Amino acid sequence: MIRKIVLWVATGLLAVLLVAGVLLGFFLDSLIRNGIESLGPQVARVAVNVADVDLSLFTGRARLDGLVVGNPSGSRSPHALSLNSARVSVRLSSVLSRRVVVEGIHVEGLEVTYEGGPGSNNLTRILANIEANNRGAPRQQPGPDRRFYVRELALRRQRADVLGVL
Repeated sequence: MIRKIVLWVATGLLAVLLVAGVLLGFFLDSLIRNGIESLGPQVARVAVNVADVDLSLFTGRARLDGLVVGNPSGSRSPHALSLNSARVSVRLSSVLSRRVVVEGIHVEGLEVTYEGGPGSNNLTRILANIEANNRGAPRQQPGPDRRFYVRELALRRQRADVLGVL
């Protein structure tokens, strides 16, 4: 009798975990996208938008499309950074090891706009906003020493614009 109860409870827990995993798989992409678009502006104090996010925990692949990071107020250009597409693939068997193998990083259509001079510019202002947001946050203890081995890095159609006095 007790054996049947334990078997039913174990089966029920397994079913709940399976349903939770499937739901997480369906909603993870939108959770990440919403997190970027809601936390990004709070942390960087500029507009942050992303068109699409695709993360597959089972294949070790991630894709980010249409990322746009705005400029601080008073800037002439509409954004500091825009990205058409970024893809990353990781060898899943290495994720928990000390040497993580990144099969590939592919970045396409990255545009960075530098606006201002050496003393103050849009990029340092965004970084200062991020650092100010992180002040007072508890420091995390360093984890195990991990190395990342990137097998392929591809950068296509990159562009940098410089506006202002250098």
